Formats: sequence, C-alpha cells, structure tokens
Amino acid sequence: MARILRTALPSHSMGHRARRAALVLLAPLLLAACTFTGQTFNVGGLERIVIGRTTLAQAADALGALPDQTWQQGDTVLARWGYKGSAATDAVYFRQEAWLRFGPDGTFQRMENTVNIPSTFRPRTQAQADQEAAEAATRQRAAAPAANGQAADPASADSVAAGLGASEGRAVPQAVDAPQPLLPEGTRYTPGVSYPIGRSGA
Repeated sequence: MARILRTALPSHSMGHRARRAALVLLAPLLLAACTFTGQTFNVGGLERIVIGRTTLAQAADALGALPDQTWQQGDTVLARWGYKGSAATDAVYFRQEAWLRFGPDGTFQRMENTVNIPSTFRPRTQAQADQEAAEAATRQRAAAPAANGQAADPASADSVAAGLGASEGRAVPQAVDAPQPLLPEGTRYTPGVSYPIGRSGA
C-alpha cells in the first residue's frame, strides 16, 4: 500500500495543491485495492466460554462482537467469528476465525475450528471453570484483611506466642491487669519483665 502511494502520488515539485488533488482522485482506487471482511473479536474471551453453560449471547459478549455468520444445523447452531484483510493481489495478510457449536439447550458444546488463534485461548470445561472460580475466591478472601487495612488481632498474636513457647517446653509470660503499687497507674504488668521505677516528683 505504501509503495502504491509513493509511486502514484506526484513529486514535491508539482506542488502541494496538485498532490492533494491527486490523492483525492486516487483514494477510491486505493480503497478498492484493499478489502476487509468480517469484524475483529477478542480471542481472549474464549477463556470465558464454558462448555454446557455459556449461551450464544454470552459468547458474543465475551468475544466483544456478534458472530459473522450462523447456521442452523438440525437442533444445533454453528456460529463463526471471523476477520480477513486482503491486498490488491487478493493475498490474505491477516485472518482469524473461531467456529463454535451450540447445542439444543442453547449452550456452548464444542469448538469446531480455529484459524490463527493461539492454543492458549480455548473454552473451559465446567470442572476447570469451577476450580478457577474457587481459587479466585480464596485469593480474594486472603487479600481482604490487607485491603481493608485491618490490623492483626493482639489476642491471636498472644495465642501464637503461647503456642510457640509451649512447643519449646517453656512458659511464656502473660500480661495481667492486676494493680502494682510501685508502677504508674494503668501499667499492664507482665511477670518476669523488669520495669524502671521513677523517683517521686520526677
């Protein structure tokens, strides 16, 4: 296409106005030289399609486009998503296709054919979809406390510390709220811990 433009347009010596007029005259020819059929679609959306669950409308939503063609074959429907671009020589320089079959109940049954779509983009079985949903839910629950800014529970920390001490065969000092006459009021006293005692009037 770029080569056609370079050879067809006038040189700079002909002036800007002449070049613009030539471009206007050549535009229909250039458009006719390149043809495009179908429409692009999101191949990554194939991973959202689940066997026995996804309907044709849901598949179109996942792929971001309506099927280019559909055929009613008995009690099933074959839907094709496709896009193709060709040059003046009718040589295909880009092409992608996905052929999906939907069963009598209206849900996706299987992929009939693909063209230029990576093998990593494929519909899921129900077992795969359920497993991925469970893993996503687990990750979401694990990230929820951190996302909400929740601090660790002190009681839980004390329990963990006590458990570690017991596993090592020694007692872990526990904080108590019993009043201590030599400590400032409100001090939480832990047996076995030394506390500095300030002089009166300090």
